[in-house]
Order: sequence, then structure tokens, then C-alpha cells
Amino acid sequence: PAALENRISKKELRNPDRPSTIVDTSAKVLKLALKQIEFVVQENVRLRAENLKLAQNKTPDGKIVYTYSDPNIQAKFTPPSDSSSTDGTLDFLYNANINTTQYWKRTPPIIGAKKSFLDIYSNDKRLTINGKKRYTVEQNAPEFGLRLQLRTIYGITSQKLYTGPGISFDFKRYNLLAYSYYNITDNKWQYAVGVNYDLIRF
Repeated sequence: PAALENRISKKELRNPDRPSTIVDTSAKVLKLALKQIEFVVQENVRLRAENLKLAQNKTPDGKIVYTYSDPNIQAKFTPPSDSSSTDGTLDFLYNANINTTQYWKRTPPIIGAKKSFLDIYSNDKRLTINGKKRYTVEQNAPEFGLRLQLRTIYGITSQKLYTGPGISFDFKRYNLLAYSYYNITDNKWQYAVGVNYDLIRF
């Protein structure tokens, strides 16, 4: 995956004295709060076409023009009316045809966690995006999460059913949880806290 340049942390975003960035512009255009934005990719698209074979044509009024056309480019060059004139013109139209694909894959393969990627490319080989034929960005999974839960547990050994509310907090691979459950058999509430760590995440 291509590394994102000019990174700005969420802590820096909270600084009111920092200079404006593309993140601020995106938030304003999309009418979002800064905290809603996960990442911004600014694509610098460049087209380089050399030695295009021009066709000579004559307009209805008798002027000579030179044209070029392919599935992506339509161009027309009208030469100056004479050697001392500067009224020559070039009309140019380009259809960028940029494809964006979001997909997931496991890294490392088979046993790795699913990671989401954004792949940006064009079918036109003359076009580059941020200097590359294909530009791939890894989308970061949320680091934090908070869940309110209703838990029901059946103890196989005790053969008892427990149910009750709980709260769970996710941070990267850690999961902190606290819950209370009602022991139906013993007719009483019980409480528990715990920490989980993902050794392997699918």
C-alpha cells in the first residue's frame, strides 16, 4: 500500500492555531465535523502523451486544422492564420476514466485479520495518480468502540442460565468488559469484569 504523506494527528486537529489543511477543506465541503473524518486522500492526476499522430482536416470555411482522437482524448489544433500571427488555438478534451475499488484481504494471508483497502487506477496507461499507475490506500479500522449489551450465558458445567446488561470498551486488540447478570436458578444478581486480547483476528 502507498504510504499517506503529510499525516496530521487527531491531537493536531484539535489545535485552533494550526494552519488550514485539506482536511479542513474536505470537512467544509462535505459539511462534516473534523472528528467524523477518518482520512483524506488527495489525488494528483497527471497525463503524459507523446508523439500523437495528428490528422489534417479542412473546416467548412476552408481552414486547415489538425485533430487527434482516441477513447480518452479529443484534440484539435488550429494553426495561426499566417506566420506573423499568434491566433493559433488548441482545443483539448480528456476523459479521465478513474476507477475506485474498495476491497478487503487478509494480512498476513490465511491467518491474518481482514483489512480494508481503497484502490485507485485508470484504464488509460498514460495516466498516473500521485506518480503511480495504481494507488492503494489502507483504510484504518476504528481504534475505539463502546457497546452497551444484553448478555445471556448458559453455564454448561453448572447447567444454569444467566442474563443481564453489560458494557464493553474496545481499544485496538483489547476488549474491556463489565457486566452484571441475574442467576435465575439462585435468584440473585452477580457481577463480573474482564479483559480480552485478540491473538488472531479474522
